[in-house]
Amino acid sequence: MRIINDWKYAIGLVVAIAGIAVPVWLWQVDLNSKNVSITILSQTAIAPPASNQVSGIEVTYKGDQISYPYLSLIEIKNNGSKPIIASDIESPINIKIDGSSKLRVATVTERSPKDFDPKINFTDSAVFLKPALMNPDDRVVLAIVTSDKLPSLTASARISGINDINIVHAGESKASKFLNWAYLLIAISFTVAGLASFEGVLSNNGVFINMKTAILISFITLVAGSGFLLAHTKSMGLDHIGYGAYVFGISIVGVIIANKLNRSGKIIT
Repeated sequence: MRIINDWKYAIGLVVAIAGIAVPVWLWQVDLNSKNVSITILSQTAIAPPASNQVSGIEVTYKGDQISYPYLSLIEIKNNGSKPIIASDIESPINIKIDGSSKLRVATVTERSPKDFDPKINFTDSAVFLKPALMNPDDRVVLAIVTSDKLPSLTASARISGINDINIVHAGESKASKFLNWAYLLIAISFTVAGLASFEGVLSNNGVFINMKTAILISFITLVAGSGFLLAHTKSMGLDHIGYGAYVFGISIVGVIIANKLNRSGKIIT
């Protein structure tokens, strides 16, 4: 009887994991197939504000004086798993400068691969980038010089398969590493709790909690665990293959821990 229950438990776990992981995996595949990231690497004052108070000190570009100039380095990268082709782009990537700053210069300072050469145009309030082809991991770094104040930047584009393009600061991604690993810990905790209580759904000899509660806890914790795991893997930039392998590994760990917890406790009938 014990062996039969073990088999029922194992089969139930497989079904539960597949029922949660497969839909989330398919969502992750669709979500991350196309994605463009824009990261502000740095923003530096070319001349400190105090220099404008000293007579005779000027910053000029092609003969025009620039007040309070700032240099911003911006990385634009395809961090999705599919290429972005010219027909996908209805309108180019538009990096807009707030109304209080004026754009003076925009140029490409770095590109990868070397033959990645998107079209760059700019006005006094925006930079426009339109690549003919942007393969996964293709990237450019733009250097823009603005005047009058530290610029605030926003981004937009009309690209097939991409809903939004957000601008983040490089420091934000580093600061989120702690939160990223916190997501993983929460994901493991919810998954273990769900798998540990799931045995109560299949057991005929007695459970730690009543069956309705076991079903409810199993469903909620497995869904919540999958959600946190999705957030964790998304912040790591995994593609759908990496995500599938990650989910499989976490599920195996969860099964082992849950099984140990259930076998070590006293069954209450």
